Amino acid sequence: MAPGALGDRPARLALCGNVFPAESVAAARSVLATSLQALQRAWASRVRVDWKPGFGLYLAAAAIEELQADRGLRQDFLDEARACGWPIWTANAFPFGGFHGEQVKELAFLPDWRSPERLAYTVGVAEVLGELMPAGACGSLSTCPLGYGPDAREDPRSAQHLLALADELDRIAAMHDVHLTLAIEPEPDGGFERIDDLTSWLQRHAQHPRLGVCWDLCHSAVVGERAEEVLAALRKTGVAVGKVQVSAALRSGPQFGSAACALTESLAADRYFHQARWTGKGEDRAWPDLPALVAESDWAESLGLQDQSGELRVHCHVPIHSEAAVTGWLQTDWRSMIRAAYVAGCRDFEVETYTLPVLPSALLPKGTKDPCEVDLAETMADELFAAAGEIGLDTGPADP
Repeated sequence: MAPGALGDRPARLALCGNVFPAESVAAARSVLATSLQALQRAWASRVRVDWKPGFGLYLAAAAIEELQADRGLRQDFLDEARACGWPIWTANAFPFGGFHGEQVKELAFLPDWRSPERLAYTVGVAEVLGELMPAGACGSLSTCPLGYGPDAREDPRSAQHLLALADELDRIAAMHDVHLTLAIEPEPDGGFERIDDLTSWLQRHAQHPRLGVCWDLCHSAVVGERAEEVLAALRKTGVAVGKVQVSAALRSGPQFGSAACALTESLAADRYFHQARWTGKGEDRAWPDLPALVAESDWAESLGLQDQSGELRVHCHVPIHSEAAVTGWLQTDWRSMIRAAYVAGCRDFEVETYTLPVLPSALLPKGTKDPCEVDLAETMADELFAAAGEIGLDTGPADP
């Protein structure tokens, strides 16, 4: 496994920055100056120890191009990122751009790993991350599961570009004395849905110590992937774990009625993919997105959700620290999965609930107002606090 991913050292925890728009350098600088400061105030009100989580860097391709074109701007951004007070040791290079646009869906996977644009973008993110990390540090950057659907997985250009990226990570490592792992993130209906399939493919087509896995707990839950299956695949193949993304999906629960149906139908209209999987009555079903599900006649009744004769799981990242306010929908079990990852030696964790700015109020913790910057900071601080407690980080509650 990759240095910095498994071992006896203390765990690290970060907040994934893709919850904030960063299409331009100006937007990314605003996150550092404003959003992280609001989060810092919320975090400080919860803990008494002088410890701060990390910040998972997110920069869209357009912002990376700005930084490559202007040395002065690049230096200013690097200086501000180092001064923000939040350690930066991981990055999210999954969304190429437009992640907070009106319609995201499959665009989040494009360009995929068949494309030289995906390679160039990922190199650019890795270079910025390498400059920000202190000498001798280990880090990671996550990316898409090669593409949406099977095409990118089956195209030899994807493996060629991944191996070229690994060579670039070697170069960055030598230049800055850091260790970086590319963490490929399986997702429902992606080129890879499950970690065992990804690790087997890497062994056959793109084996390299710098090419590894991002284990997203929400995605694993949706496809029904158990922690022991993931860990067995990692042990068998020796593929690196770049990081574990701490996240929860939705699962149907008791009293699934009209309120739960209405919420599901409202989610079907939002910007992100909400892949759905159902297990029950001796069969499994899958939908690429919620519109296909809710278009079916009497879908909740036909799936047996009211009498719990089946379970529906939906790819929708929801706050991990508190159950949703709507009856009939529950979180998937992220706690046992993060504990299993920690016991197995995973040490790098990242809370990722990028949906927070657009979630319906019914999916936010009870008592939360409509999303706004202050509420987001409070919710994210609560999520970080909950995750820290599961991996042995001594946050310590703030003094009353």
